Amino acid sequence: MANTDKVVCIAVDQGNYNIKSYGPSRETKPFPTGVNHHGEVPPPMLNGALKFRGKYYSICESRLQARRNKTNDEDYMVLTLAAIARELRAEWPDREKHECRVGLALGLPVEHLSLKVGGVLLKDRYKEYFGNNGLPLEFEYEGEQYRIQIVDVSVFPQTISAAASDASVWRKVVGSPRSYIVDIGGGTTNVIGIINGEPQNPGITLENAGVLQLFKEVERHVMEDCGVALDDFMVDSVLRGIQPCPDDIRESICNASTEFVKKRINDLQDGRGVDMRMGQLCFVGGGSVLLFELFQTLLKRSDLILIPDVRANAKGYYYQETTKLRRNGYLVYSNA
Repeated sequence: MANTDKVVCIAVDQGNYNIKSYGPSRETKPFPTGVNHHGEVPPPMLNGALKFRGKYYSICESRLQARRNKTNDEDYMVLTLAAIARELRAEWPDREKHECRVGLALGLPVEHLSLKVGGVLLKDRYKEYFGNNGLPLEFEYEGEQYRIQIVDVSVFPQTISAAASDASVWRKVVGSPRSYIVDIGGGTTNVIGIINGEPQNPGITLENAGVLQLFKEVERHVMEDCGVALDDFMVDSVLRGIQPCPDDIRESICNASTEFVKKRINDLQDGRGVDMRMGQLCFVGGGSVLLFELFQTLLKRSDLILIPDVRANAKGYYYQETTKLRRNGYLVYSNA
């Protein structure tokens, strides 16, 4: 196509809380999974606005509810196209129209890789839906034109990909007799066990045990303790240490967060047989970044591992997809 003959690899971690992506620029930031539907009327501002198949959408902070299958409507297609647009714009900021071929890397929880929906493997449904059967996708994002052809879609295992994105961490994980990768995301907590370097089937998924549930519990505590209504944005800002707040609210947030982590430890250790005391634990995902110090304190362990990059899954998908594309004979774009 016009911009480059090479395939541009773009990885998108389609979270329930945030969309994280990774591409040639390596510079994009996560954005929320909120989608406003404007029908055939353009939104009043271009910020976050996307036009696709004759309809207008905009990205917003009012996040979608957690969902297992992200192909039931166009919400996650819109979010994925926005992520692709942001990656292309980050690499080529001066172009008025972006036109290229894309290798798209996505992911699913390990146990969902063998999940069937309507008689079709969910991973195959993702490949068909997000790949648009190889046909060009034309859309506008924040006033700029995009025309892409997705020549390959891969769906990689979540959680493992995040740990594998950091070579030194991966060596520690597979070098321990028993390891666990704990991925606290928006909707779920996913755990993969590794024994003597071999990932174990099946993975463990705790439903309603992610950041969205944490925020609900924090908001309930703060309302009961302080009579103050907080939203997800403010809770997130306080937990990240970028929003100051009164001592009573901070104490309530800390107490709720501690209860949440204690429950996750009990769920995994007593309910699912995860060795939280002696097994090597590697934490990944945005929820892990928020709660890592609490896990260290409550487990009384200083040897826990954290990958702080919330884009770690996307990063892992990206490296796997570029390897696959090259193996299949594609020339892959790189700015290195």
